[in-house]
Order: sequence, then structure tokens, then C-alpha cells
Amino acid sequence: MCGWIEVASIIGGNLHDVKTLDQLLADYKNGDVSAFDEFFSRTGNLLERYLFLRLRNQQDAEDATQETYLKIHRAIHRYDPSREGLAWILSIARHVAIDIFRRRQSEHKKMIEHVIATPAKIPNVADLRFELMTVLKDLTTGDVNLLVERLLFDRDFDELAKAYECKQATLRQRLHRLLATLRQS
Repeated sequence: MCGWIEVASIIGGNLHDVKTLDQLLADYKNGDVSAFDEFFSRTGNLLERYLFLRLRNQQDAEDATQETYLKIHRAIHRYDPSREGLAWILSIARHVAIDIFRRRQSEHKKMIEHVIATPAKIPNVADLRFELMTVLKDLTTGDVNLLVERLLFDRDFDELAKAYECKQATLRQRLHRLLATLRQS
């Protein structure tokens, strides 16, 4: 029980709400529609923040919150009042987030397959190389390496700070300035 209470406190719930969720779910399971209204008003922000922390995308978190409530509604008959309600709710939300993450991966995979299958739409490599060299010609080798490592290889700033032997804030500022320079080119 302690783990879920910690999750609730991290994402903005409080212990009073955690204790009453069990009763609200039990009442809703027994047909009290007003219990769901109160349950919804108490858990809406909590669920959305929890899902945002998992998905890192506001629109996906909002969609996942709606989907979670639908799943709770459909599964309320399986709710066991002897178990902690918050654990049950967050378990459903976690599975919804996993489903959305898998859908997102599937969409990315389909997009990549589409790009690979339609090479005629991809610009001439020589033209791309010329454009890229024109934009990058004024940058130092270190700046180009920073761009490549952060944007293409998706290395986090902690790794880069260790590799470049400087502070993360310095690298963030440097990358921000490089991107601003590239946008102006």
C-alpha cells in the first residue's frame, strides 16, 4: 500500500483522497452513479498527471485518461473492494499507457516502412549533401559533433556533459544557439 500512496503524493494526490477512493469505487460498483462523478472529479488531474509522466505528451495523456475511465467503467464489476482502489486504477492506467506507447511505435514503424518503400519521393542524396554542407560549413567540428550526437543519436545531456567535460547547462545553451543559427541559415 505504501508504494501507491507515494505515487499519489508524487503526482499530487493526498492521503485523504486515497482512503476514500476505495469507498467511491465500491459505491459505483453497487450502482451509485453519483459516486462515479465524485470519483472522476477527485482522480481526473491525478490520472492525467500520472499518464503524462509515463507518456511525456500532453495529448496522449489526455487521450489515455479518457481511455482509462472507459476501461474502469467497463471493468467496475471486477473491482474487488478488499483491495486498494488506487492500485487498481493506476494498474489500468499503466496498461493504457503501454498500449498507447505500442501504438505510437507501430505508427513510427509504418511511417519508416512507407518512406523506405517510396524512394522516388526522397530528394537526391547529392543535393541533400550539398545543402547540409552549406549549412554546416561555418560550424566547428565540435559543434557538428554535438548536433549529431544529440539530435541523431539522441544522447542525453548528462552523457554529453561527461564526454565534453562541461556542465549540462553549458551544452544546452550551446545547442540552443547552434539550432538558432541553423534556423537563420
